[in-house]
Amino acid sequence: MKLNDVIRYFGDEREAAYRLGYSVQAIHHWKNNKVIPDKAQRLIQLVTNGKLKAKARKPSQELTRKNQ
Repeated sequence: MKLNDVIRYFGDEREAAYRLGYSVQAIHHWKNNKVIPDKAQRLIQLVTNGKLKAKARKPSQELTRKNQ
């Protein structure tokens, strides 16, 4: 899932943050880090009725992130 697709779906960053229950700062954090957390992706998939799909990560990617 790409953040640009999420923002396009909701119209802008502020509306995306509001509809997802996150702060605008969280959205900016995702943008700066170029990654949407798995939990947020699952929520986005739910809120958009599957129009935006959560991207499955390989287990090795998840372990690498936890060890950083």
